[in-house]
Amino acid sequence: MRVKRFAVTFAVVLLGSAAYAAGASACTTYTGPSGGQWGQASNWSPAAVPTAADDVCINGSKEVVFAPYVTTVQVYSDTVNSITVGAQATLEIEGESSSYGGDYYQESDLTANNSVTVDSGGTLLLDSTGINVAGGGVPAGATSGGRATLFVGADPTSGGPTPTLTNSGTIEGESGSASFGELIQGSIQNAGSLTDASGTLTLQDANGVASSNSGAMTVAAGAATMLTGAPGFTNSGQITATGSLTLTSLDPQTWTQSGGSVSGNTVSLYDGDALAYSAGTGSFAFGSGGEENSLSGTIPAGQTVTLDAGSTGNGNDGLALDGTVTNNGTLALDAGTSAAGNPEVDSGPSGGKLVNNGTLDLLDSSSTQSDLVRVDLTNDAAGLIDVQSGTTNYDGGTTLLNQGTLLIAPAAEFVQRAGAVTNSGTLSPQIASRTDFGTYDLYGGTFNAGGALSPVLVGGYVPRAGQEFDVLNIGNTDTFTGKFSAGGNGFTPDATHASPEPGHVGAVYLASSARGVVHAGKVIAKDGKLSLKISCPAHDTCLGYTETATVTEHLRGKKVIGLAAAKRKTTIKVITIAKAKGRVAGGKSVTVKLSLNKTGAALLKRYKKLRAEVTLTVAGKTLAKSIVTLVEPKPARKKK
Repeated sequence: MRVKRFAVTFAVVLLGSAAYAAGASACTTYTGPSGGQWGQASNWSPAAVPTAADDVCINGSKEVVFAPYVTTVQVYSDTVNSITVGAQATLEIEGESSSYGGDYYQESDLTANNSVTVDSGGTLLLDSTGINVAGGGVPAGATSGGRATLFVGADPTSGGPTPTLTNSGTIEGESGSASFGELIQGSIQNAGSLTDASGTLTLQDANGVASSNSGAMTVAAGAATMLTGAPGFTNSGQITATGSLTLTSLDPQTWTQSGGSVSGNTVSLYDGDALAYSAGTGSFAFGSGGEENSLSGTIPAGQTVTLDAGSTGNGNDGLALDGTVTNNGTLALDAGTSAAGNPEVDSGPSGGKLVNNGTLDLLDSSSTQSDLVRVDLTNDAAGLIDVQSGTTNYDGGTTLLNQGTLLIAPAAEFVQRAGAVTNSGTLSPQIASRTDFGTYDLYGGTFNAGGALSPVLVGGYVPRAGQEFDVLNIGNTDTFTGKFSAGGNGFTPDATHASPEPGHVGAVYLASSARGVVHAGKVIAKDGKLSLKISCPAHDTCLGYTETATVTEHLRGKKVIGLAAAKRKTTIKVITIAKAKGRVAGGKSVTVKLSLNKTGAALLKRYKKLRAEVTLTVAGKTLAKSIVTLVEPKPARKKK
């Protein structure tokens, strides 16, 4: 006995190009009960199971079930010319296993050579099950049940119009058995609702026309939808992928995002596939295995395209840019811990270029691989190149113009091995400790300095003033030209060691001027005057300081009942008795003397003793407070 996993369609195609051109003939109409069998002749008008010459119509509220049906002839597959599912009508293709003539079949196959149309309000349901049709034996080791399959345009060489499945109603795939899925093969044009409710639904493009979605497409949680077959898929509608949605690598295909949206999980594209972005939203990830993928168009703001290096394959996982690609969202290269290849973005055969207005994320947690940037790259003023981990090699592009920010995480490195890099933006290595900081390594080509060298302190680390970090390393035969026009975040560039090669450019920490770091000594009160020593760290330019002495009048009604530096449960009035302002140069110390103003002098003369609060502020921030006692100085003794 033979065991067959796929059904063999035995119907003979009778129609040729002339029949296609002539249009559809009168319908073979389903007239049986709702829920009746396709394979029962009495359910049809004319009373015969439809054949390849027939245009099938299912109308009204009728539901017809296509499943293995045992008569004198076993019906597990059928071929017709076309199918129309009218409003309120339902066609269910139910996958079951069956036996006939010593053979065992595990599919329910329905073929429409010309077209399938699901009208608004109509339903096409594909349901794979674990059912074995009554009377059919199950061979030892075989699994009961079968796949539900619809072929549209099984004979595209017949010369007629391109066969398509046009949906304005509802298409749903569901799996009653984990062993089987559903398959629709043909050019699918969905303007209605297409849902993968459970299991695996495969939509296999055919007939040379890309399938499309301009309606609503849903992949439920736990379900998996596979899009396969050239030339690809175009989305201008709404896709919700709570489960997995994959453009498979059986044939190189193109996903065209021409509007609409993709929400939920990231869409996966595999080896040789292309992503063409012209409008709309969605997040996409390219698979791995060493094949070249391609990207064209514009990545919108808020969207992400990722190139992952997987654990299989023996070459680089390439992403070729077709023409100028503009990134307004996020483009990520990711060499994971088990990566077998290098994620690579390159110019491809068309000489593509990359303009980054969003974020270029570069991640490498592999000990053996690295991210490869091999394309002419312009990082615009709003753009961020974020080297988050590991090594990124720039070794294939001709020019890299950084007008935005190049951020390099601690322990990460951006290695230039070729080309000319011009920095008119900001180079920002992150510094987490004395030995843990990001670096730019110039090991090939030319680096034209300009813009700012502005390291970023992370993890709460604050270096000592004057500490230097070698953040830009220069190889033996490489060229460093120009100079950074500015520092930032408390750092200043030091290019005194840039030549002769090998050399480096350092970033010297001078203590951030934005911090207003000054150091205050003890407040001294003597002879009715206040003094305070203030210093500024070497190499810093500290902000101006303000020193203020106050006392507080405690009132009961309008009567003064006391003076103090602290508050009591009475009406209070804060009185400034002395104030001084100034600035301290880096590496210098000054003694600031506060002389009492007229009010302060009068209060001291009246009360003989004042308890005052002395406050030191810089840039509106209080750095120190002290409580001191001022005593009226004794009059000098007259000489006899």
